[in-house]
Amino acid sequence: MNQTASTVTPAKAPSAELATFGPVHLDVTDADRSLAFWRDLVGLKLRGHADGAVQLGTDDEILLVLHPGATSPARRGYAGLYHLAIHLPNEGEFARVLARLFERRTFMSPTDHVMSKAIYLDDPDGIGLEFTLETPSGSAPCE
Repeated sequence: MNQTASTVTPAKAPSAELATFGPVHLDVTDADRSLAFWRDLVGLKLRGHADGAVQLGTDDEILLVLHPGATSPARRGYAGLYHLAIHLPNEGEFARVLARLFERRTFMSPTDHVMSKAIYLDDPDGIGLEFTLETPSGSAPCE
């Protein structure tokens, strides 16, 4: 069941050791196509609409806000957002995302960085997306 929200909620106050950020805002050319990608393929939940924007995230918070109206997709080779990274909490979630991408025959680049695993792909507007999972060996303290 999707929850709705009428406005973007402010980010929680950062702790002394951790900086936090609010939702990522992306300009998109086609709201319906982008919503289908981020909801159905990526797995974010539709949280609501506000001021013409589409809000997506988890049950607890809004992570992404899509703003329709971009006149063209992202152009390769130009300055701007390199990619958006989503850190997955465990191997099960990583496997579910990978299976969903394989099932839909999505062009992607799965990568094993030894310290982490990642899946790279582009959204419908050419904005890079990375799913990442820190591996147990990557989380071990350095000696």
